[in-house]
Amino acid sequence: MIETPTFSVSEVNAYVKGVLDQDILLRNLRIRGEVSNYKRHSSGHIYFSLKDATARISCVLFRQNAYGLQTPLHNGLSVVAEGRAALYERDGQYQFYVERVQPDGVGALYALLEKTKQRLRALGYFDPEIKKPLPADPKTIGVVTSPTGAVIRDIVHVARRRNPSVNILLCPARVQGEGAAEEIAAALDRLSRENVDVILCGRGGGSLEDLWAFNEEAVARAIHRCPVPVISCVGHETDYTIADLTADVRAATPSQAAELAVPDVSGRRLLLDELTQRLELRCRRKLETEERRLQELTGRIDPQRGLRDLMEESENVGDLNRRLESAARRIALASKERYEGLWLRLRALDPEAALKRGYAYAKRGDAFVSAAKDLHVGEPLALRFCDGEAGVRVETLTLNDEVQRSDEDEREKADI
Repeated sequence: MIETPTFSVSEVNAYVKGVLDQDILLRNLRIRGEVSNYKRHSSGHIYFSLKDATARISCVLFRQNAYGLQTPLHNGLSVVAEGRAALYERDGQYQFYVERVQPDGVGALYALLEKTKQRLRALGYFDPEIKKPLPADPKTIGVVTSPTGAVIRDIVHVARRRNPSVNILLCPARVQGEGAAEEIAAALDRLSRENVDVILCGRGGGSLEDLWAFNEEAVARAIHRCPVPVISCVGHETDYTIADLTADVRAATPSQAAELAVPDVSGRRLLLDELTQRLELRCRRKLETEERRLQELTGRIDPQRGLRDLMEESENVGDLNRRLESAARRIALASKERYEGLWLRLRALDPEAALKRGYAYAKRGDAFVSAAKDLHVGEPLALRFCDGEAGVRVETLTLNDEVQRSDEDEREKADI
């Protein structure tokens, strides 16, 4: 009788892992299922399960693949995931290593959107009665959008053209991808605590997946609780996002939002010019009336008395002329100094000023990179300077000790 060999646990797990790794089908799988047990680790890795009516499979989505996620994952979302099935040797756990994931059809996104709309409508988020009016003369406007790209430039250009003295306070946030909704909500909360009169919140146009952050409940709740009027300016013409429905005012584009928020002071200048002309006309008429009265008095009195009266009236007329000229000069000088001061304050708030002092922004595509732990060696980046951009590539990556230890623990768990 041949004795059955005895193996260690490690040997069995290694053997099973090898068998799974050699299976062609398991190396390139597409799995349809519903997301559950969703958890995003501080390292950037995402852990979740895919389930159907009778079974589930554990999944891991590593940070480098999670970054390019177009639609944020959450429990209950139906998706199609691509990747490989393998064994995690240490725990003897069979799991699915996800490389790409997308919603199970755009129809599923629309269904989720309608479900969210119904829930928020029932809570009164869209009621016209709670919409706040826009201020008539805002001194400071807040902006929530990406710090790079055309949106902030369009808003600054239109606002400055309409009123050079208005202050613009940018609170940057990602407007697409995983975690964008939370950043937008946090930026709205922060601006609501600043001394701003109105807030513009938006981005450029895109597909339903691109705009999904503005359909998240986190953004709707932040707009709803904001004590400052909010103008939603997601750059699309036909479909309304949940942010559009919740905001106090909806603009089709960021440029239109700036026009709604900032009154055109050129009209006020015209009114000031008109009032000045009317004042000058009344003064001239007053002088002409006094001159006629002086002539009448000259004909009625004797020469000596007439001469004294004439001199007195002449002095009165001269005094009125001097006072008018002095007042006109003071008004012109005060207006000039005010506009020059406001122009200098506005230039100091220019978002490009930091770049001119030697700073630069790092970008991955259209996204702003804020931390070294979100990078990996060999990754191409763009550095934004005051006079253009430069393409670079990450050659080395050194993290703080605490962040590095967290990543090593996660990689050991995921067995990569």
